[in-house]
Amino acid sequence: MFNKLLAIKRKYYSRKTIILISSVIVALVGIIILGISGASGNFIATEAETGDVRLPAMQFIDASASSGEAVEFKQESVSSDQGCKSGDSFVPCVDNGTGTSWTNMVFSDEFNGTTLNTNKWAPCFFPRAFPGSDVCGKMNDSQTLKSNVRVESGNAVLRQSTVAENDSTDKGALIMSLPSEVEGQGFVMTDGHFAEARVHFPGNGTNCYNWPAWWINGNQSGFGDGEIDVAEIGGTGRMTSNYHFDRGNGREITQFTIGPGSDWCDTYHIYGVDRRQGLNVIYVDGQEVTRYPTYDGGAEEYLIFNVGYKSGKTPKAGPASDVKIDYVRVWKK
Repeated sequence: MFNKLLAIKRKYYSRKTIILISSVIVALVGIIILGISGASGNFIATEAETGDVRLPAMQFIDASASSGEAVEFKQESVSSDQGCKSGDSFVPCVDNGTGTSWTNMVFSDEFNGTTLNTNKWAPCFFPRAFPGSDVCGKMNDSQTLKSNVRVESGNAVLRQSTVAENDSTDKGALIMSLPSEVEGQGFVMTDGHFAEARVHFPGNGTNCYNWPAWWINGNQSGFGDGEIDVAEIGGTGRMTSNYHFDRGNGREITQFTIGPGSDWCDTYHIYGVDRRQGLNVIYVDGQEVTRYPTYDGGAEEYLIFNVGYKSGKTPKAGPASDVKIDYVRVWKK
């Protein structure tokens, strides 16, 4: 009886082993066939489940994703943390991630150190007007503090440390490249430049917190030489891209809501502007989202990132308010 049971048991495990080996072989053959055939279909890029945005994205074939409107992001052209490359050189995330017409990078910061590079950035809004002070000028209804800016884990991090409705002492953060305010060289751009940044804006998905922005501004008062809001949280807590200019007979305002249906806040995206003569073209993750006429005559403008707060928006202070800037790069043809 014992020998009979032993024989049955051996037969059961042998059959189980054969099934397991067969399943592995079928899976391997399927992978090889997909690789050889170059299976077509839309791809959805998702970040690693560890939450580490520096890891490469995984790709899943889904021909019906977003009603067939999913966008294909290929790892060889768009990395989860590096942006886009042509060969060994970084290029703007345009033209399906090739950007081959842009080869001359004239400004960049990867934020790989432990402190802000003051040869490129001022750590608050017009610090020279507030010598020796941690508190500088106000932007987006908040005072900007040097201590609310830090560099860590490959990011420049801007924090809203206090926020309250109708409080003139709300404390936010800002960095800008205006040469007259930077200890070193700083940076300004004109027509013929492409500026791009990979930014993590605070929020819980489609709802964005506070009043942060990635923008480019001229040095004239008001909007006399234009303001390009590449990415800015609008009044409804949605991601927008805007343009302002005073033309003498009234202000030119162009406002565009990016989306809907995407988690613009609480994840990283790449936001860029191709500043042409009389025209701005705005890109998000390598796709053109809007374009509009400009009237600034190609005036010199400097780069700004900030976080503040305005009544009516979703107030957050501390870590939940952090704006994280992975990199900033500017090219010129």
